[in-house]
Amino acid sequence: MWKRYQEYFKEDRYKFLLKYDGVRSKNLYTVRIYDKNDSDNVYGKDTDNPSDDFKLILDKVGINLSSDDNVMYSDFLRALNLVIPKFGNEVILVFLIDKHDKVLINFDLIYNSQSFSCQNNTIDELIAYIHGMGS
Repeated sequence: MWKRYQEYFKEDRYKFLLKYDGVRSKNLYTVRIYDKNDSDNVYGKDTDNPSDDFKLILDKVGINLSSDDNVMYSDFLRALNLVIPKFGNEVILVFLIDKHDKVLINFDLIYNSQSFSCQNNTIDELIAYIHGMGS
């Protein structure tokens, strides 16, 4: 997993949040980057254009990736595209990625009164978890 995300964690300074909130009527996505060294430095916004806005925020903090190389956003979409057909649009999905000794993906989903949460080290483990949700 580290290899997939190494460009994001070169400095081990940031943690990343990508969120889909299908309960909202606009700005369904939140993209944020938190500076672990300075809690006052939070970059992000609520948006309806998450791909472009996430890329702009990455550029702002000096993480320069092409759209094709933005695997973190691609992994978020991969999870979201599994969740929506399973639970519908009115879900809240939070995808938080951080690195301590290793990369950790924190996944939280709220649907009606149900809440699902897991922490994995690889996107494949997370996808397996999503496939088993609600079963």
